[in-house]
Amino acid sequence: MKIIYLIHMTKHNFIYLNEVNSTNTYLLDNDLPTGTVLSTGKQLAGRGRSGRVWESHKGDNLMFSMILPTIPIDKLFLSQIVAGCSIVDTLRQYADVRLKWPNDVVCNSKKLVGMLIETRFSGNKLQKAVLGVGINVHSMPESLSAKATALHLITDKAIPPLKELLESAVANIDLAFDRFLNNDVDISAQWADYSACLMKTIAFHRGGVVEGVTEIGIQPDGSLIVRRADGGTDVISEGEIGYDFRF
Repeated sequence: MKIIYLIHMTKHNFIYLNEVNSTNTYLLDNDLPTGTVLSTGKQLAGRGRSGRVWESHKGDNLMFSMILPTIPIDKLFLSQIVAGCSIVDTLRQYADVRLKWPNDVVCNSKKLVGMLIETRFSGNKLQKAVLGVGINVHSMPESLSAKATALHLITDKAIPPLKELLESAVANIDLAFDRFLNNDVDISAQWADYSACLMKTIAFHRGGVVEGVTEIGIQPDGSLIVRRADGGTDVISEGEIGYDFRF
């Protein structure tokens, strides 16, 4: 398996593998410094949230993982949303992309980007947190065409080489996490600028049950605030908004 080192910067080592089982697993299993970024042309066992498989044609899309700086355990859930906002910031110059709670980047109700943060603990101590990102740039699985999209389908602007898109994404992740870890950001106050579903009736999937609710915001810890059909409100920290979106 060939390893190509693309760049060395003060804050990051960029590594490229022609193929790998999973960029997240590679960074979790190997002794590499914080800030290491691994990208690949093909993942053999890429995965997303809820155990889903992430599929991509070789060389068409941007798949990478990054070892994040130390995150307080009580902020791990919110860090997913911070990561999602950073990728929205990366791609907004190309299309009107937004965030489906907690961290799927969508355009016109179709998924463009999937993200997954995975961790390793020693007892109660967090040893490592790795962010994995998959951006559909030039293709997407045909079987998911009703629910997914690709950047080339939603923009009339020139798409840069994947290497440049990676560098832009990493710069935005850096900025977002620097602010986040320095308590210099209020995600709940900014949610209206990022949410794809705010004040919309959505299909929420939780514990095998689908319920129609209205998204009305998020709490400072990242939990979703919804209004039920009976007018009451719930705070939700697990489950997901379905790609049927409207109930």
